[in-house]
Amino acid sequence: MKNFIIQFDEKVGSTAMVQILDNFKGISIIHQDGLGGWEPFDCHCCGEISLRRLRKCFELIYSNNPSSQELLNYIYNKSATGRLVEFETAAPVGFKMRFGTKRRMATVLKFFRNVPVNSIKNMVIKIERKLKNRMLYKFLKEYNIIVFTVVRQDVFRWALSKYHGGDGINKNHLQFALAKGEVSKESLGKIHIDPERFSSILDNCVKKFVISSWSFRG
Repeated sequence: MKNFIIQFDEKVGSTAMVQILDNFKGISIIHQDGLGGWEPFDCHCCGEISLRRLRKCFELIYSNNPSSQELLNYIYNKSATGRLVEFETAAPVGFKMRFGTKRRMATVLKFFRNVPVNSIKNMVIKIERKLKNRMLYKFLKEYNIIVFTVVRQDVFRWALSKYHGGDGINKNHLQFALAKGEVSKESLGKIHIDPERFSSILDNCVKKFVISSWSFRG
């Protein structure tokens, strides 16, 4: 099996997937040390990492050189919230990440005080996404990395899952509260849903599912 990266969207079950893969001795999953940090190169874990440092981290991960892991953490921890776990370089190595861009805007906004915030955000996101994807595709080809895209087939349940957390409004997802023992199934009452908000989330999930389906066809 070759080295890989798992591309995902919120609430498709990708965390459970990499946690299961991490239990196999013949596979190395990159994540932060301790609980959480299963998408180590997403902004909430790695911080505002530059494209140059991001590529250097990728090179050190896939270099098959165990001694490079200390250097990897040195570079990674310049902006990250925690250290990466030690991993077996002889085994297939992979991790999950979003290919999109979610940059904190405070630094950028200081230089564009008289420009509408949304205009700045859209501009920066488009530029960074284009540069990041260009770097990623070049790196994936150069190092012969396989990319898996995780898609949730049941779009209605996917929308419900995003409604209960991860849609930018409600962050405390029920599945994590249940897993931590903070609530029990018996204690959960009826869940009320705002039809308009749910409809918007469902439409977005349908669009993403259609795009993913067409990308698999060719």
